[in-house]
Order: sequence, then C-alpha cells, then structure tokens
Amino acid sequence: MPKPASVPVNLKVLKKLTEICLELPEAIETMSWGKPHFKISGKIFCGYREEEDGRSVIGLLLEMGHAQQIVEDPRFWLVGNKGGVCIDISNVTDWKEVKNLVTESYYLMAPKHLAEQVVEANQSGKSKQSQSSAKKKPVSKPVSAKAKSASSKPKQK
Repeated sequence: MPKPASVPVNLKVLKKLTEICLELPEAIETMSWGKPHFKISGKIFCGYREEEDGRSVIGLLLEMGHAQQIVEDPRFWLVGNKGGVCIDISNVTDWKEVKNLVTESYYLMAPKHLAEQVVEANQSGKSKQSQSSAKKKPVSKPVSAKAKSASSKPKQK
C-alpha cells in the first residue's frame, strides 16, 4: 500500500504560533500524533495541524461560555463538550487575538503558580500601556482568571 503524501507545513504560521506558545512560562513543544503540540506540566494547551486542503488549524481549550460564544465566528468550531475549540489560522491578520486565545488555554491548563505569572505579566504590560495613554482602563485578568481562582479555593465543610 503506498504511503500517503505528507501535508506541507505552513512554516510562517507555525513559526509565529511557536513563538507565542513558547513565550509562556515553562511551556514546551512536543510532537504528539505526529503534529506539533505545546504543553505545560505534561498537559497540552495548544495543538497544531494542517488539513489536507492546506489550512493551518490549532486546537485550544477555552472556558465553555467563551467557546460557545466564539464559535459564532465561522473561523472557529467546537470540539467535544468541555470548551475545546479549533480555529483556522491560515490567514490570520490579528496575531494578538491568537495570542490571547492561546494564553487563555494555557491559563486553564497550567498549575496555579504559573497561571498567576501570566496574569501578573498581562497586568504589568497593560499598566505600562495605560500609563502612556491619557485615559486609564482597568486591568483585568484573562477571561478564565476568575473561574480558575474560584475553583482553586479550598472547599469549606
């Protein structure tokens, strides 16, 4: 039986995605199922693949409410029933949007101490930006920060 032709990798897209993922604390790149994946503490927070038609696709985990909202955009689709989302990043023009989504997924998968480092970095970055503007905006945590901190509190008996 002939070996199926491999799908060419969109190196420009994969390079940018790799930069975004590996900027996050202790994130690593691995090959899983023959495709590049990015992990934190052994958990995948972002996976990359190319479809047979050449589209570059990433899979992420988002808060369920956010996932259900974002799939109204035709670039996104749900995977499973726990907030898994895929996005076609073949023609991305707004890498900041991709970075925010990857960061949210990382935040949901990372141990609390690493997730908090991302929140602190986002807050300090936003603080620097707001100092340069005349009108200051309140600094917020990633979309999932409130849920993560609430779920990490010990339960009282």
